[in-house]
Amino acid sequence: MLKSVVAGVVAGCLGAGAVSLAHAQAGSVPDDISQEELIAKAKEEGRLTWYVSVPTPGSQAAAEAFMELYPEIQVDIQRLGGFGLWERLSSEFAANVHNVDVYSQADFGVRNDAAERGIIAPYIPPNARDYDPQFLDPDGFGFATRIVPSAIAYNTDLVSEEDAPKTWNDLLDPMWAGQKIGISDPRASGFTYAAFWKMTKSPAIGEEYFEKLKEQDPLVYEDSGQQINSLVSGEIPIVVLLDYRPWEFMEAGAPVKVVYPEEGVGWGMDYTHLAAQAPHPYAARLFMDFYASEEGTRAVAENLRTYVAMPGIGTYPEGYGRPALEELNLLPGDLQEQTADYDRFTEWFASIFD
Repeated sequence: MLKSVVAGVVAGCLGAGAVSLAHAQAGSVPDDISQEELIAKAKEEGRLTWYVSVPTPGSQAAAEAFMELYPEIQVDIQRLGGFGLWERLSSEFAANVHNVDVYSQADFGVRNDAAERGIIAPYIPPNARDYDPQFLDPDGFGFATRIVPSAIAYNTDLVSEEDAPKTWNDLLDPMWAGQKIGISDPRASGFTYAAFWKMTKSPAIGEEYFEKLKEQDPLVYEDSGQQINSLVSGEIPIVVLLDYRPWEFMEAGAPVKVVYPEEGVGWGMDYTHLAAQAPHPYAARLFMDFYASEEGTRAVAENLRTYVAMPGIGTYPEGYGRPALEELNLLPGDLQEQTADYDRFTEWFASIFD
């Protein structure tokens, strides 16, 4: 989450192109439209554009499943990293260019800016209304699909089952001192920031935990790919990282195990929004309905090996003992407070680990 940079982009784009939330309209779709009429109108539109930061295997699988169900509707995927995607959308909106119908990203600060400027409109698909409330936008601006916790992973060739950490405090054991732990950098990942921030707010963990962890002289990784590769190759025995990474490698036969500490795990999520000025509002709503459904979320879970917000979806990879999302102790945290605290938190983190 590059909130400081994003704020600068937003400030620079405010002006003639900005509209107030009160006047934002997501097309002219009536709230009481029947499913049959929604489908018919969406087929008449024939296409939609999806701006998405979800990695290609998941977003492509979801789009293809939707197009198989509705072959009359083409999904145009525009995928970029989170900040690049927001910069593009923000600049287009400021220029009164409206290409996007559905917008998926993983930064609640971006969500705030988009909502305040009228770039996104309130809409919760019927399929998402049974989600756990913490996975829905508190003001109705969409829903989450991916739920991504931070966890501990260790190399089983280097760490015995007996010595393997079971709790966060186990990482403070002197045996793991001297660059034997690799941690993710919250300044490089919105998911990691959300996870670590929640951990610092937990009475069982707190900011003092990270200050103690610093005494172990851990390595800090900006790139999660490099981090998991260092674990698998044996360069480092233990990492703290976004949990889907090690499951991908474990399925491929890597000597890796994952631990979700009993004190609780921090986590982040993504958000899918309806564009307020969607050029294809019927197709946009129909796609969001599908993306929030069992079939849509399963496509993401299967192809990205992540947890999803839709209840009842199994864990992937299957057969490897991965616990269900409901079995994890997900730490709580207020989204607005989390967003507002970004600059202070990242400066504090830098003061410890840089």
